[in-house]
Amino acid sequence: MKFRILILIAAVLSSGMMEAQNYGETEEQQMLCKEALSLYRTYRDQEQWDDAYRFWQKARTTCPDDVTERIYSDGVIFLGKQIKKAEGTPREEVLIDSLLTLYDQRMAAYPGMDETPPGYCDITGMKALSILKYRKDDIDSAFVGLETAVNCMQEKSRPNYLSNYYLLIYKMMAKSEGAEKEEFKERLLLEYLTLQDYCDYGLNNAKSERKEEGFEKAKSNLDEIFVLVADCETMMPILEAKIQEAPDDIDMYKKVLKLMNKKDCTESDFYLTVAQKVCEAESSADCNYAIGIGYMKKGDISGGLSYLEAAVELCTDCGDRENYLLKAGQAASALKMAKKARSYANQVLAINPNSGEAWMLHGDAIAGSSSMCDDGKLGARAVYWLAVDKYQRARSLDSSLSSKLDKKISTCAGQYPSRTDLFQYSLKDGQSIEVACWGETTTIRERK
Repeated sequence: MKFRILILIAAVLSSGMMEAQNYGETEEQQMLCKEALSLYRTYRDQEQWDDAYRFWQKARTTCPDDVTERIYSDGVIFLGKQIKKAEGTPREEVLIDSLLTLYDQRMAAYPGMDETPPGYCDITGMKALSILKYRKDDIDSAFVGLETAVNCMQEKSRPNYLSNYYLLIYKMMAKSEGAEKEEFKERLLLEYLTLQDYCDYGLNNAKSERKEEGFEKAKSNLDEIFVLVADCETMMPILEAKIQEAPDDIDMYKKVLKLMNKKDCTESDFYLTVAQKVCEAESSADCNYAIGIGYMKKGDISGGLSYLEAAVELCTDCGDRENYLLKAGQAASALKMAKKARSYANQVLAINPNSGEAWMLHGDAIAGSSSMCDDGKLGARAVYWLAVDKYQRARSLDSSLSSKLDKKISTCAGQYPSRTDLFQYSLKDGQSIEVACWGETTTIRERK
């Protein structure tokens, strides 16, 4: 009782500093409201959750709805702890109903219409996540809530809104049929890029490491779902239809191009047409890359390389730089431009030292340099030892390349000098040797 009186005195003494708040219409209501607020906050700060919840309930019944917005966010915490304690009992459902109602009451009391984005958008997202947590079967309500929140908040969306919204589009597709199913599949394809852009905005503007990690995780979650539904056969008819619906919408062309690049849907004339349309409007890394790939598919490697190099120049720090460098290096290697190919391989490895593709490109560049390294002795054939070193490194990093690499290694091994050739130059199998034209050391291997 003494403790309660002290709290009440503190509330009265501090009332002069809080006159702007609405504690009630009568002096008695104001006194009861302030007392309940002070008591629940004290227990909250001491993490005495049951007592905090009890006095919070009293504050909710005695105080006006707009006494303070903090009473709602505190209520979510208290109700969450009560729900956990009541798990598996009839009381659990009653508490969940109270929690979801509390979100509605907060939006009514504090819609935040003078904010950008409006405050109610964020609360709608919070409620949707609570529905996902406590009412897992009610994905329709959760979907509507997250759709509203993301469409309203856009790039200001929380990372868990973005990833869960995309997940729910996938779940809505899975439980739908016919035209509705196709509509959700189309949304999965087209919403992917928009949500990734929102994640990138969040990453670039994150003010803490925790927030950065949240957006990184959201991006990863989006990728995992996207690859489940996106393949060229599924995507192409949808994307072509979108372009036909909006033939002058350059933003749609850009989205379509990004999606085709993402899934390597580069075989069709449509791909090249879209890329050229985008580049006509605004030269970008994406469209130059696409045109370069288009030319290469047609057998014009030299023409393709010029566009791929433009893509690299325009993508100084973009997320696709590794891929652009790799493709430019592969084109250079096909044109027997060994030094340029290896330079691109090294740039990829600077970004990703564990790239099996880059190590394979490194080997291709060296293997294709025999004429450049011909010193009249073993230089022209020594490059194959060095190339195999790179191929073996690639195989150790990426087992999916094993079949390709086995063929390349076998081809190189067929070019090794014989024991007689080695004897002629006082060399033998297993010795260390420098490949002068590349400035690297390797191990001598004789042809078996």
